[in-house]
Amino acid sequence: MFKYTLTIWIELICFVMCLIYLRADKGWWKNFSWFLLVTVLTEATGFYIHFGYRPGHSNEWLYNLYLPVEMAFLCLLLYRIMKTYGMSVAWFIGAYAVFLCIYLVESTGNRFLHYSGLSNMFASIMIVVCCCLFYYYLLRANDYIDLPVYGPFWLISGLFIFYFGSTGLNSFLEPLKKIYETTGIPVRFIIMVVLNFILYACWSYAFICRNRNKISSSPLSSSRPSF
Repeated sequence: MFKYTLTIWIELICFVMCLIYLRADKGWWKNFSWFLLVTVLTEATGFYIHFGYRPGHSNEWLYNLYLPVEMAFLCLLLYRIMKTYGMSVAWFIGAYAVFLCIYLVESTGNRFLHYSGLSNMFASIMIVVCCCLFYYYLLRANDYIDLPVYGPFWLISGLFIFYFGSTGLNSFLEPLKKIYETTGIPVRFIIMVVLNFILYACWSYAFICRNRNKISSSPLSSSRPSF
């Protein structure tokens, strides 16, 4: 039973890290605490529905309701980072509008009872593309950026690894199901736990970088682009 709560613990640790290192932050980063709180509560509720309230009962409807909230926050996150490199807010509004249309059509068709996988796939691809653009603009940037302590780099890297990996997994659902049925090894579950760990470890480190840069008065931190 404990193994099914691993993701919740990973998210909870990240939430605590956010509270610790961003507690005095008055900028946009403070919104991470609200998003992570909603994420932890969603995961905990989903666990309770499936394993406690009615064992085996589907909790896909809960994650289906969470999906547009998650993507709205990530669009805002990506915009706040990418606007430093000249990307217009219209790009992100348009991408989210397309996602929302796909989501409403798909979710209405299944009465919001099942997870909207197609919508998630579209959003994941858009996130991966945006992350690649970030790396491209970063390579072309004229200003020196110390990547090991540059928070946005770690935020984007966590997103890229997670959504690139999860998109690949979702493309091979049937083979992974057959592996589980024949061997009993939950390959997809194991990989998703690892991807979640990488995502929230990168975000936690980004919070540390943000905190250090806020309290530092060195020229290096003051010359870094902010969002």
